[in-house]
Amino acid sequence: MNPTIKKEETDGITTSARRVTAVAARQRQQKEQLLENLAKVPIIHSACDRVGIARASFYRWRADDEGFARKVEEALAEGTAFMNDAAEAQLLKAIREGNLSAVFFWMKHKNPAFSNRLEVTAKVKTESDALTPEQEALIKRALELSGIAQEGGTKYEGTGE
Repeated sequence: MNPTIKKEETDGITTSARRVTAVAARQRQQKEQLLENLAKVPIIHSACDRVGIARASFYRWRADDEGFARKVEEALAEGTAFMNDAAEAQLLKAIREGNLSAVFFWMKHKNPAFSNRLEVTAKVKTESDALTPEQEALIKRALELSGIAQEGGTKYEGTGE
């Protein structure tokens, strides 16, 4: 075998392997950055913009990698909790400053005595007419065709057969 050809083939494989390794390393880093951003602000579009990737890449990674998908859900939950805490802190600040809208909002959502209540009292009458033999036969045939019941009289729920 010609040593020149062998060296070129080896270099081609090495270059290809290096590219694959570099891409995998870059994706790992981008995934970590995405998770960090989602834990702060749980908005996928915003996190993708900050990391510099397309949302399509994010959704593809999430669909293809169960571990990453699980970490995304955890980061989104963490980010949502963080934003809820920040929003509640701003609401409390507005209450302390005498903002009546904030006071009303707090009272309506945090104090049962001030919440909107609707009490409904009703009597419900149900009528249960027995199925005719014709209706039972139609239901039985439909169940057989759907595969829920087997032909030949297998019991199925609803008619007592």
